[in-house]
Amino acid sequence: MVFVPPPHLASPSRPSYAETYNNILAAHRRSPLSAASSVIILVAPDVDALCAAKMFAELFKQDDVMHRITPLSGIADLEHMRDELITYSEVHHIVTVTYHALNVASPAPYPHPSEYRLYP
Repeated sequence: MVFVPPPHLASPSRPSYAETYNNILAAHRRSPLSAASSVIILVAPDVDALCAAKMFAELFKQDDVMHRITPLSGIADLEHMRDELITYSEVHHIVTVTYHALNVASPAPYPHPSEYRLYP
């Protein structure tokens, strides 16, 4: 899992938002044939999260990155999504937007953490 800090707290060991986005973009461009819907954006049902998801979607659209936005309304949805993600072989990046809105202290354990990156 990768936590992306605000730009003023970025360091060589903790990349900024722009560096993280560029890493996702570079990974997509390295393997475009296997990258269909390789980015999943999990969004909490609040105004800030929806606005951020819309911005992500527009950036990904401009850069021709296939992605999927999935709204999560609570812990049950999050657990269901975790179970569903186990079956996905093409997921390379999971972006969570305003995770705290779901009242989750820490992300639910996702399978095979070495096969993708989780950006809360």
